[in-house]
Amino acid sequence: MPCRARRPRSSCSCTSPTRAAWLPGRSSTATGPQATSREEQVLRYFRNVNRALREVLAGEQAPMVLAAVEHLAPIWRKANTSPQLVDEVLPGSPAGLGLHQLHARARAVVEPLFLQAQREAAARYDQLAGTGLTS
Repeated sequence: MPCRARRPRSSCSCTSPTRAAWLPGRSSTATGPQATSREEQVLRYFRNVNRALREVLAGEQAPMVLAAVEHLAPIWRKANTSPQLVDEVLPGSPAGLGLHQLHARARAVVEPLFLQAQREAAARYDQLAGTGLTS
């Protein structure tokens, strides 16, 4: 996910390659207490990212689609506070995807949600038509 923080890219921890180096599945095969500790570190990091996203996306109502490797998705869900996060996850690392590919995959996830909302609005209009509550 590209960083949309209002800081110079070089000072943003969201894109720091050194931050990603300790993420589970990168270079260590830790298990047991070490693995739990790493999960806690990832959770703390994701909470910081979530806090930054809340600031950047304040008032935004668009759905949020998570693109993540399988083992990180549940940790993000623990850290996330956005009600706009959709249930479906784009599986796999988004690092190798271009913006257009990522957008196309995310759009495929949210398009049915938009169509459902449109159908519900039309049904509600039809229900209220002729009652004086529509225009």
